[in-house]
Amino acid sequence: NGSLPDYIPRLFLVQQNVKNDDFLTGHHQCNRVAYAKRLRMMRQANNPGLNNVMDGADLGEEALVQAFEESADPGVKLYSLVFMGKMNDLKFMPLFVRAVRDNDKQVRHQATIALAALGEPAVPELLILLWDDDWKVRYRAAEALGMIKSHYAIIPLVKALEDKKDHVRYMAVKAL
Repeated sequence: NGSLPDYIPRLFLVQQNVKNDDFLTGHHQCNRVAYAKRLRMMRQANNPGLNNVMDGADLGEEALVQAFEESADPGVKLYSLVFMGKMNDLKFMPLFVRAVRDNDKQVRHQATIALAALGEPAVPELLILLWDDDWKVRYRAAEALGMIKSHYAIIPLVKALEDKKDHVRYMAVKAL
């Protein structure tokens, strides 16, 4: 009948801005059913913090933030970022900035995409991240600035061409 089984979190249904069930996340294609299966599998493994995501009465923005912050699974973090990013809401910017520092490469990449989707309002935060101590954060900041194509980022990106880490220099060139 086309309706979702009860075990699939309602967070898929409350995302008004998600126009398509299929989306790309880094190198993986996912859809809401695949995400639900992953959450169900983790629930069966009795992962702490995830039962709230599956059983909560109001699975909207708060549940996405909770899933991101409480889960140790990079997949849950990744897909939570995807849905928050699709909402394109500035209130998630601090979480996206924190996610750029995550240990998982795909989570960092998805946070970069989410920040870039915010556009010009994210530029000041990204310019700060461009001078972070961690080269991976600087790399992702340069990547997001390149996606946004803000004229405010040109001079900082030119300065990033002198970064001590070759990965950051590469991304600065690509961003310019």
